[in-house]
Amino acid sequence: MKEVISIVKDENEDKSALFWCEGCGMAHAPKIESKTRPLWSWNGSKEKPTFKPSILVRYVSTPEVIEKDEDDNYILGTDGRIKGAKNEVCHSFVTNGEIKYLNDCTHKLKGQTIKLKPF
Repeated sequence: MKEVISIVKDENEDKSALFWCEGCGMAHAPKIESKTRPLWSWNGSKEKPTFKPSILVRYVSTPEVIEKDEDDNYILGTDGRIKGAKNEVCHSFVTNGEIKYLNDCTHKLKGQTIKLKPF
């Protein structure tokens, strides 16, 4: 069976379990070992991981085509961010190697459950 997570250490020796999120199109990394931060519990499996509690990721997406003005500066919206930037949410439970996307997700897999892909 293929591993769907990769364990990584940061400069503080904290460990995270990195996995690919199909909904966001980027990796998520719940902390599983830390001296200073709250942790997610992990069942120890790299093939069929389970993390608790849920994993909530908030990020800002930008449009694929970013507009610039005549001086090559990004055009900003009224909120001061790059025009077209959006607040995004990915909220999920990872259980037994599957990721269940909750209904507050803003991406296309909202409400669906899929198997994690090898990382």
